[in-house]
Amino acid sequence: MKVIVADDHSLFRLGITSLLEAAGHEVVAQAGSVDELLGSVTSELACDVVLQDYRMPGGAALDVYHSLQKMGASAKVLFLTSIESAALYQKLLAENIGGILIKKGDTDSILEALETCHAGKQYLDVTVKEKLTSVHNKLTKKENLVLQEVAAGRSSQQIADNMGNSLKTVEFHRANIMRKLAVESLVELVKVAHDRTLYAR
Repeated sequence: MKVIVADDHSLFRLGITSLLEAAGHEVVAQAGSVDELLGSVTSELACDVVLQDYRMPGGAALDVYHSLQKMGASAKVLFLTSIESAALYQKLLAENIGGILIKKGDTDSILEALETCHAGKQYLDVTVKEKLTSVHNKLTKKENLVLQEVAAGRSSQQIADNMGNSLKTVEFHRANIMRKLAVESLVELVKVAHDRTLYAR
């Protein structure tokens, strides 16, 4: 597997590189800032996975992911972070990234995450799943039912018909769900609803 390792802490970056190379993977580039990383991914440098720290100087964290999307590249972006925030995780997952890995995890988790991404599946660290699950547990029974309907791709009117509620009631529940899950658009809500099946695994 060909990997680009990006982190602004050089010792951490070198440690990850050594780990990956010892496991038989090829680290084709390293970067200490978003600008450097963008230079690597736009230079036609072939890679399978970009292992990127969420907080790096030189640009927004999702700039690299968006650049890869525009290029039509197949490389997956796996974010490393020490931040434990359900709102952040939902923001990243709404972009359909390769996965989220918490920095305090062990070396086996890093290798597992890379293999999962390379296989075309989304990787979520245990801590990420727990945070997201705790947020979803705040939903009422009715809100969970609405969220299931949203995941099935049904409109508010269809949900109202299926549940025997008024359109106004369904939209009220949907607004509460969006507030509790810290999502700002219907597109994000649909993505979160789909990803919800991952949280319970």
